[in-house]
Amino acid sequence: MTEIGRPPPHHATHDDGGSDEIDPYRDVTVISKDADATLTAAQVKGLLVLVTQTATITLPPVVVGATVTIYSTTAAAVLVDPDDDDRIVLNGVAGDNGKKLTSASGAGDFVTLIGDSADGWTIIGRSGTWTMES
Repeated sequence: MTEIGRPPPHHATHDDGGSDEIDPYRDVTVISKDADATLTAAQVKGLLVLVTQTATITLPPVVVGATVTIYSTTAAAVLVDPDDDDRIVLNGVAGDNGKKLTSASGAGDFVTLIGDSADGWTIIGRSGTWTMES
């Protein structure tokens, strides 16, 4: 089943007549948000959040090993708000606990975070310009 913003699986056929289905989003849940939202610990274990308007996406207290991608589908500012006891590492520099990350309002801006330790989240991929709250 194809979800909003999610491409269909790729089907490969082999010379021996066998085939397999490659679905890079098999273990990814895709949700769409058009307003501020607070995510739960259960949600951030392989989550893609499509943000369709200016919104703040609030992360739960860090879940070590969890991954979440926040993707802006339109030219609107997206804020990522960690728990007050967690920091976000941007460009190798840890922000202070509870400091928000903000996109530059570009359609297609995204940020992928991983819960890397009990201290918080680290950005492992991004598109567009993101700035840390001072």
